[in-house]
Amino acid sequence: AAYDDLLAKLAGAEERLAALKEERKARFLTVFREIQLRLKQMYQLLAAGGDAEIELLDSSDPFEGINFVVRPPKKAWKNVSNLSGGEKTLSSLALVFALHHVKPTPVYVMDEIDAALDFRNVSIVARYVLERAVGAQFIIISLRNNMFELAHQLVGICKVSDCTRSIVLNPASVATVITDRARQRRSGGAAAQPKSAVSRELADQMTRAQGRRGRDERDEAEEDVKFHRSEAARA
Repeated sequence: AAYDDLLAKLAGAEERLAALKEERKARFLTVFREIQLRLKQMYQLLAAGGDAEIELLDSSDPFEGINFVVRPPKKAWKNVSNLSGGEKTLSSLALVFALHHVKPTPVYVMDEIDAALDFRNVSIVARYVLERAVGAQFIIISLRNNMFELAHQLVGICKVSDCTRSIVLNPASVATVITDRARQRRSGGAAAQPKSAVSRELADQMTRAQGRRGRDERDEAEEDVKFHRSEAARA
């Protein structure tokens, strides 16, 4: 009797396991199809044409793996590993944004995602993040003006006298300064400046930070001299 009870429990456990596997497969395929659709939309938006697909390596076992193929505008289908640097970036971002639409993540950290992109594509990605990726916080490390000038908050990192400094800048708070400098340029009263108004303000803040650092070091040196002189006088 005990043996029969164990067999019955085993059969019940196997049935539950099979049901869970089927449920997992069904859920996976549902989300997979949603991502497929969003991926096409995101890639065509970012690349201004072309197409992108994710395909199951084995339709009978969807967990075996996925193949990511892309057709850049006016080009043939290629595996993502065979694309150029800029094409890989756009493809990867299209997949990230597709996942964001299907199952959003509250925070994204992206390190120089625009390094391999031309000016036009950087602007497209920046505008997308600003206008359409709502409900999430994007922290993007970038050296491209047309990316960081759209940020709500900027953090500039610089090195002054072997010491790392950070400068926080709210672009909205410097609107008056930017307007004044633009007016000076139009009147011919200002020297040549970097292209981006935000990058100019950030550069100015870094320069001021360097000046403050230099003054601090001079003050410390003067204090040291005074201290050693007083010690020598006592001796």
